[in-house]
Amino acid sequence: MPHMVAMKILGNHPGPSWFCDEALKSREGLGLARKVNVQTDEHVEEQFHSPIQKLVSTVVITTKSGEELEAYAELVMGKPENHLTIDEILEKFRSLASKILEKKQTEKILRIVDLLERLDDV
Repeated sequence: MPHMVAMKILGNHPGPSWFCDEALKSREGLGLARKVNVQTDEHVEEQFHSPIQKLVSTVVITTKSGEELEAYAELVMGKPENHLTIDEILEKFRSLASKILEKKQTEKILRIVDLLERLDDV
């Protein structure tokens, strides 16, 4: 968890690149990850293990001056109750595909997939 928090703080887009050797050994990332303190909350655990399986996260960042910045979220992007938009799905596909395909190939796949629902037979 500390590594993923560090990657997000550094502005790195979530994905496989977070776990490449360069990112895992990054001096800046390692330094930030050491400052991350993960704590569990019994109330949050209860919500996750309830029939609804509510996913809850609170992130608190304490600045050097002592100011606390806090963010709270329920559920995770991609769940039915908090689904990704079409643009977010396309961005995610492009990001992941760019590691193995040229841009031209990626866009061709997207055009073909977009046409699938209009075909009489596949």
